[in-house]
Amino acid sequence: MKSNVEKYTGREGFVSYRETYSFVNDMEDILRKARNTDDILLTLDIAFLLLNESIRIFQYADDSNGEIGFLVSETIDLIGDIVTDGSYLDDDLKEEIFNKLLRQIDNEIFDEWNDYKIDLLRLCLEFADIEKLRNELIAKIKSIIAMNSGDEYKRYSNEKMLQILFEIIDTYGTYEEALEFIEKNLNYTSFRELLISKFMKEKKFNKVIELALEGEKKDKKYAGLVLKWKKIRYEAYKKLSLKEEQKKLAKELLFEGNFEYYNELKELITGDKAEFYNNLKQELRKNDGWVSRNIYLKLIVEEKDLDEIMEFVKENPSIIEGYAEMLQEKFKDEVIEVYKKHIMAVANSSSNRKEYKKVCEVVKKYKKIAGNKNMEEIVDKLIALYKNKPAFVDELNKIKKIKK
Repeated sequence: MKSNVEKYTGREGFVSYRETYSFVNDMEDILRKARNTDDILLTLDIAFLLLNESIRIFQYADDSNGEIGFLVSETIDLIGDIVTDGSYLDDDLKEEIFNKLLRQIDNEIFDEWNDYKIDLLRLCLEFADIEKLRNELIAKIKSIIAMNSGDEYKRYSNEKMLQILFEIIDTYGTYEEALEFIEKNLNYTSFRELLISKFMKEKKFNKVIELALEGEKKDKKYAGLVLKWKKIRYEAYKKLSLKEEQKKLAKELLFEGNFEYYNELKELITGDKAEFYNNLKQELRKNDGWVSRNIYLKLIVEEKDLDEIMEFVKENPSIIEGYAEMLQEKFKDEVIEVYKKHIMAVANSSSNRKEYKKVCEVVKKYKKIAGNKNMEEIVDKLIALYKNKPAFVDELNKIKKIKK
């Protein structure tokens, strides 16, 4: 292993991008030899040496292709195979392997690589059926979490380690202990989800609503999490047939950009559907921002409101390609005019042959709507307008040569 490092680092003390593949390949040879060693403890020692060196390699090699990361993963997989295949071993040997894992977890090499430390901690779960080792593992995890307390950057790591603790309690503790542990850690998203899932299965939907509302309040700075809790709350309302609450939340979710709630909201309306639709359009028109604009467009397309779609396209000519076919039967002339504006705008912003070809693709689509005569007229107009751009003129002339 040492000779490999010296071979590839050279005087500069760095493994270059060109050498990384060969370097990793040679290290993998060591990994293969370790895998074929009969002595399980020797295999584990070699794997740990390789793991430590693989992590150090990140500091003196170019891993642009992720080859070193793959080597680390392969090494952890080997350690995992040793651990999981050790069910036939006697308790003394299991304890020796367990202690080797714990010593590695204390290795300072993992201080900046918490994910790898957690991988090793999770492997220790294989020995949790032995009470003594289980208690040692619990103590180790609690100790690491305590050291991380107050460090917001370690929050993710703490959550992962708490999940390992929960697995232990859930497997070897009582139902009450598992429930208490979850409730104690509701500040972590995964545990709130766990308790919600539990209450969903037990049909305790009021509890689900309570947990979801707490989550929305706690995570108000994180739009993605707030959306998650709202969607869960909506499902709970649905299970309880709370129509008014469901209707209010469905509309809220819709206006936040979740169009999938439109048809559900529509079904909840008991009054005049046309009036509901028109009122919804008016509300969306009043709202500024791209979210409302996007929902408004989806709404009028869903309802096949051609008049509204045509007006929207007139205001936004750049989207004509997606709606021309839908609109051409009723608004042939308007569609042609909007398409012309769109083509001229795209042409105006084009500056190289690749972009000129894109303009020509738009013109070909326009031809299917407007016919050959209209197509030739706009091509001639573009040729005259951009006569000083020979590459553009060349691409436009190619269109003229295409037969009907």
